[in-house]
Amino acid sequence: MYKEKAKNIARYKSLSKAVSLLTEKRNTATLTDRGYLKRVWNEIAKSENSSDRKLNSYLSKDTIKRWELFFDSIVTTRQPKHLKVAYLCGPDPLNDLNVLTELGVLQENIWAIESDKKMYETAVDVLLAADFPFLKIIKSDFKSFIEYTPIKFDIIYLDFCDTIYSKRDGPKNLEAITAIAKFQSLASPGILITNFALVSKEQDEKGYKLLSKLTAGYLYPKSFLEFKETGRFGDGVEAEGIYDEDFFNIVEGDLAPYYSQFITRVIMDIFCLNVQIDRFMNHLKQRNLFFDKLLYKSKPRYLLRKKIESLFAFQPNGGGGDIFVDHGSWALPWSFAYYLGLILITEDDEEMAEHGPKFVNQLISYSKNGKDFFEKIAAFYYLKDEDSHLEIFYSDSLKKIAKDWRAFEKHIFCDVFLFHQLKDLLIRQVSVPYHINIGKSKRWRYKAKETEMYMDMLVFDECRYLYDWMPTIDMLKSNLANIENELSFRYILDAIGKHKRWYFDEFFSGTVVIDQHTKGFKVKALRKRREIKS
Repeated sequence: MYKEKAKNIARYKSLSKAVSLLTEKRNTATLTDRGYLKRVWNEIAKSENSSDRKLNSYLSKDTIKRWELFFDSIVTTRQPKHLKVAYLCGPDPLNDLNVLTELGVLQENIWAIESDKKMYETAVDVLLAADFPFLKIIKSDFKSFIEYTPIKFDIIYLDFCDTIYSKRDGPKNLEAITAIAKFQSLASPGILITNFALVSKEQDEKGYKLLSKLTAGYLYPKSFLEFKETGRFGDGVEAEGIYDEDFFNIVEGDLAPYYSQFITRVIMDIFCLNVQIDRFMNHLKQRNLFFDKLLYKSKPRYLLRKKIESLFAFQPNGGGGDIFVDHGSWALPWSFAYYLGLILITEDDEEMAEHGPKFVNQLISYSKNGKDFFEKIAAFYYLKDEDSHLEIFYSDSLKKIAKDWRAFEKHIFCDVFLFHQLKDLLIRQVSVPYHINIGKSKRWRYKAKETEMYMDMLVFDECRYLYDWMPTIDMLKSNLANIENELSFRYILDAIGKHKRWYFDEFFSGTVVIDQHTKGFKVKALRKRREIKS
């Protein structure tokens, strides 16, 4: 497999594009580039709307320049020799190593990881014979390596050559990806490259059916999906009038285009949502900055639990709790509830009863088990929403800001900036999630012998040029009337919103400053997965 032409092309394409993005094209690897704030200001300055032009004038050129200098301090220039890389090496580490060093990465900055004893010993012999004495090679599974080695890597390349969810014993692929996000092991900006297989019915009928069920359960509640024919994004299956059981049959009948999306969306959600939410809800002091009334046996905690239970109040006529009537806004809780058996699509499904919870467990970063993980994510989804009844859970600091937030008194540009959007920003400021650069991420598909392979090159960014630019929660209370501050971070947020538009209903919904169809400010969409021929 490693010597096949298609495999070599995929390897070179992904690694060369990754190195280029993090060096010569580094200014495009971030969701917001250095000139974005100024471009938004210039665009609104020529608007036909006099009210928008007047508001825009409150943002001074001095503030724009100050943010650009701040951006430079966050996003520093790099050359290939500065990049640090980690990869799964297998018995022949030279395949990837030769490409990386050809691209200018120093062997001293490369870590090769292999868990199998025989493969590791073979790889060591190969490296020594090939005169690569300074490359670091470690006998370990990747998850454990990430946990005990606090290094940030610019590029992490995980060539699993296995399905995204595997029933076999040993290290789990998704656990390694979850660990990378949990321990912030990817630099910012940084690139994760993964390679997963898709088994056919002929190769493994039970495995194929299980993957179909996992895939359908993950994609069904999403608001937007890729059209399999064109790769463009459109409304999710619910909007098309397709019910869950019907969709499951559709996916099983033609798994490949849906599995392609499943891989990408799962990894995106791990980095952008799962780990951040799990971290926030399990770190008491961090959570208490915003929601400090959830003490054990307290009334607010009891009310929160009852509210979460009501979300799953199913009614046979299609009504019920929010999770049933608004799938898109509750996509992850819906999927996790399905995997854990709280939502039954078909009765007596022993395969899903066993492997659904195992799949959820591979996504856990801080929670005790799958049920605990699900309950905390569902609670977070409710707490982050826009609802006057939520104040019973708020800390005094958050309550003060909520009381003084007058979104409708100053209708700014395309969307009204509501309190839940500000709450999103403040929470993410301290919980430090990654964001995905949709415009620069790329995907490929090729065949290795008889197996379909799916390679993703996903570009991630912590966006600290936004979060560190904002005041923290108690500093913000005195800045609510400072329209220049609001304008500056809203202009930056516009760019981030253009990347999440088709992929995440969960955060920053309604943060557009400039219409998404405006030239130079268009919404981003993943490019169709490219097929590599042998």
